Amino acid sequence: NTANKGKARDFIIPDKTINPTFYGFKVSLKSGDPVALKSSVSNFDGLSRLADTENCSLPIFSSVDGQFTVGPVVWTFPNTTTSFWFLESVGSIVQTAELSMEIAVVQGTMDCRLEAFKLLGINNLMYEFADETWKGWILGKIVSHALSSMDNNQLISQASADITKSIAEDFGNQWCQQQAAIRSM
Repeated sequence: NTANKGKARDFIIPDKTINPTFYGFKVSLKSGDPVALKSSVSNFDGLSRLADTENCSLPIFSSVDGQFTVGPVVWTFPNTTTSFWFLESVGSIVQTAELSMEIAVVQGTMDCRLEAFKLLGINNLMYEFADETWKGWILGKIVSHALSSMDNNQLISQASADITKSIAEDFGNQWCQQQAAIRSM
């Protein structure tokens, strides 16, 4: 468990990379920034093992290496103006996904650090457009369909390296703190 309950990380995605369509017609997504969609990612607290971890422990060295699933990670794009034909509404796009990743952390006599991390996959990806108006309800259906029809990880892949690094660093920090507590006993 990475103990990230309530924490959020901010990420920016260039909006030129996102081109959703609904039955061939463009769906426009814009934030207050003309060149990027601003977002935050939260809910890193659901870290679980995919398989057995490999632990190595010597008097001067210890490490952990394994594959983990984290999530569902919640990715929010607040204040996003969405338009399709004559409909326009401002709301939040909320994306949820489970991330599979490989993490390796090493502790030596001098330091403890994240040695390696890699995103293995994105699973159970879902989208929702949150706006309480009737236009928002209609656009919510259109946006969810348009984003789900894109390459399965197109929206999340723009910041997946940052997200993966953030999760891996938090896991590494927690593991290092635990190892320091064990060694001080």
